[in-house]
Amino acid sequence: YTPVVNAASIFDFTSAGAQSIPAFFYGQLNNTGNGNRTWASSGIIDINQNFSPGTGTHTVTGSTVRFSATTGTFSLVNFTSSAAPRHYNNIIFNGGGTWTPNGITLGAAGTVNVTSGTLVVSFGASTTLNVDGTFTIDGGTLNMASGALGAVLNLFGDFTISSGNFVKTSTGTSSINFVKSTGVQNISQSGGSITNAGGGT
Repeated sequence: YTPVVNAASIFDFTSAGAQSIPAFFYGQLNNTGNGNRTWASSGIIDINQNFSPGTGTHTVTGSTVRFSATTGTFSLVNFTSSAAPRHYNNIIFNGGGTWTPNGITLGAAGTVNVTSGTLVVSFGASTTLNVDGTFTIDGGTLNMASGALGAVLNLFGDFTISSGNFVKTSTGTSSINFVKSTGVQNISQSGGSITNAGGGT
C-alpha cells in the first residue's frame, strides 16, 4: 500500500531532539522544533511546496531532495548541513514551479538535475550557486538571472544539457565558472537550447 498525500499538506518536525526525515512525499516540510535532522540516505525526499529547515543541523549524506511543485514560486534557503560548505547532497527540480536561491550562496555536494519547471538562480539579488557533482538539464529551464543583478554558477563537476533551456533573461552580468581542480571536466550539449535573451554577459 502506497499512502497518498495531499500536495498542500504540512509536515512539521517539532522535536527539539534529533529526528529522522524519511524518503517520502511531503507537501510543505518544516522543522519548527529546530532539532538536528538526519535525512534518508536513499530514495527521494519529495517536497511539493516550501522547505523551512529551522536552525538544527541537517545530515544530508546520500540524500536526494526533489522539488516537485506544479505551480508557484518558491525560495530556496541555506541551512546548517553536514555537507558544509554545501547544503544539499543531490537536488532534482521536477514539476511546473519556479525555484530560486535568490540573494544567498547555496551549494550541492552532489548532483543537480533540472528535469522540468524553472530554476532561476537570481531574481535580482546577487546569488552564488555551487555544484560539486554533475549539473544536468534534461527538461525545464535554468535561468541564470531575471533581474538587474546577475548570478554566479560555479561548476566543479560536469555539465550536460540534452533538452530544455539554459537562458539568461536579464541584462545583469552573470558568470558560469568551470572550476574542477583536477582531471577532465566534461561539457556537453546534445539537445535543448542555450540563449542569452537579456543581453549582457
